[in-house]
Amino acid sequence: MRKICMIVLSVLLGVSVLAGCGGGGEGDGYIADVYISEDYTGELKVNYIPGDVGEFVILEKLTDAFRAKYPNITVKLQTLTGNDYFKTISSMAAAGTLGDVFLCQDEYLTMTAKRNYLDDLTPYLAQEKLNFDASLYNDNMMAQSKVDGKQYMLPRDHSQVVIVVNLTMFDAAKAWLFAQDGTEIELPGDDWTMDDFYEIAGKVQPYLNANKPNGLQRYAACLGTLWTPVVNTVVKAKGGKIIENNKLAIDNDTQAAYQEIKRFADAGYAHKIDDVSFTLGEVMFAISTRTHFSKCDDMKSGGQKVDFDYLPFPQIGDGSKDYIPSGAVGYGMFSRSKHKREAMAYLRFMMSEEGQKALCASGNIVPTMKSFYTDETLKAHWQMKKTGGTEYYNNGAFIYNVEKTHLSDLTASVVQYDKNVDILNGIIGFFRSYNLGEKTWATGLSDLEKSIGSYLG
Repeated sequence: MRKICMIVLSVLLGVSVLAGCGGGGEGDGYIADVYISEDYTGELKVNYIPGDVGEFVILEKLTDAFRAKYPNITVKLQTLTGNDYFKTISSMAAAGTLGDVFLCQDEYLTMTAKRNYLDDLTPYLAQEKLNFDASLYNDNMMAQSKVDGKQYMLPRDHSQVVIVVNLTMFDAAKAWLFAQDGTEIELPGDDWTMDDFYEIAGKVQPYLNANKPNGLQRYAACLGTLWTPVVNTVVKAKGGKIIENNKLAIDNDTQAAYQEIKRFADAGYAHKIDDVSFTLGEVMFAISTRTHFSKCDDMKSGGQKVDFDYLPFPQIGDGSKDYIPSGAVGYGMFSRSKHKREAMAYLRFMMSEEGQKALCASGNIVPTMKSFYTDETLKAHWQMKKTGGTEYYNNGAFIYNVEKTHLSDLTASVVQYDKNVDILNGIIGFFRSYNLGEKTWATGLSDLEKSIGSYLG
């Protein structure tokens, strides 16, 4: 999400890779007919990013279901093992040892596609026997999985950002505040705003300041100010821009947008660099996504299970620009895979109703197939009840304003796409230094122009 927001950030920016792809099979190049029957005999290697239990559970459930349908295909799951995703993918692709199918993220999609590490799936998906209908899936996720109009990965799930709430902590704050001076607080409804968030954070922070288990300072909010989808969304909602026409475009609107989040840190309601952990009870409200459900579900305090729930990401704009941050994660096929039939069978299965149900069994995803949002029978596969009870979580938070989902697109139009990582890191560093008060906006902007200006245009 996510230490939730920082886990998200680490998963997006620091990752790893695998061991190799077996020999045999069809070899390189396009295969005119990739359809296989369920008794097909073959092998397949799938690469995933380690370090996040929630991610592995998702992949494990999907793969178990795939193995059940294709019992004669041997599937090996292998981690990506480096500390820089793009460099790892590059080195393994050069060596020809990248898995047949590997995890992709929207920030790196342009680079991996234009470096020819990913195969263009468009002609495969058009094959009549595969019977793939792109209109069945979340439009934003499908669009974000393309480069120059071509489908280079398939979005595994709908990864909309939400706010997760530690209800055990909130209820304790509610009782403490009422006992102090009669102050009453309630959780906001779905249609809340950043102003509402700021107000409630201010109300609960005195309780957190006065109640510090083991002397550890706790905060009302962990807002993920260093996670690019959040930065993108806040800036877009306020009418600002970061990159426009391959030029740095950080202006007064962008500064005002970032102040929307920075004010929480300035007021003492959030740690300045957001390195607090929701699952360790250090923060009451935090950015999350469904991939971190299992982490939250395992939370305990004093040996007792912690109650939690979700709220939609608070509205930022003026009503016409109430964007919801999100990131696209999916899987693509290595362009030099020796097992393209098996790879396409795996990807197609992931997107099928059967595969989406298998993903739901992890408890950590919201399906990307749109029928799961509206069909009551299909909803039941991903809408979760609280452990040991009949009460549902606020599952609607994960698809609230789904048509206004805004995905990370900071570097989508950068000409020198191999420099995207440097640009992302430079922008994140800029916001970090401003958030910490290490640099003024003008000084930080000047330094950023010097560090990444040569990569643009």
